[in-house]
Amino acid sequence: MNDNNNPSDTDAQEQKLPEAGISPELPPEGAPPDLAAAVTAAVAPAAAGRDGRKHLRANVSWRGAIRINSQPQAIKVVNVSEGGLGVVTEMALPMGQSFQMAVMVPLSVDLLRQEQVIFTGKVVHSVISGGMYRIGMQFVTISDSHRSLIRDWVTAHGKSV
Repeated sequence: MNDNNNPSDTDAQEQKLPEAGISPELPPEGAPPDLAAAVTAAVAPAAAGRDGRKHLRANVSWRGAIRINSQPQAIKVVNVSEGGLGVVTEMALPMGQSFQMAVMVPLSVDLLRQEQVIFTGKVVHSVISGGMYRIGMQFVTISDSHRSLIRDWVTAHGKSV
């Protein structure tokens, strides 16, 4: 993500966090990741993009988690690109700070199958809207295979404007 890669402002509806019954958990630091049972994804792709963006972008509706003070907090991913993602949360996140995050990404070829993606993301943009924070996160550390998975998703479901 770059400075122009903030979440889409064209969404007319307010984004909501995952239902209260969902409690995504990040694995303890150093433990093997296993979020498949803890983080579920609800997929609703729609084309998105902006002039001047560095990466192709797709609107999504994915659930995920972010580790804050060693505790997992629910997030909703609202858009994704090869460089990062836009999330909606109830809490403010400090600009420039990095966090361990996890999302379940549907496979582009079979939307019923998902792959767990764990990465470190850095806050590059934050705006409060309707009591929720719309936050742009840049990928800091992400495996090549997971970056490729996201690139494939965006290629199949996103578009530039």
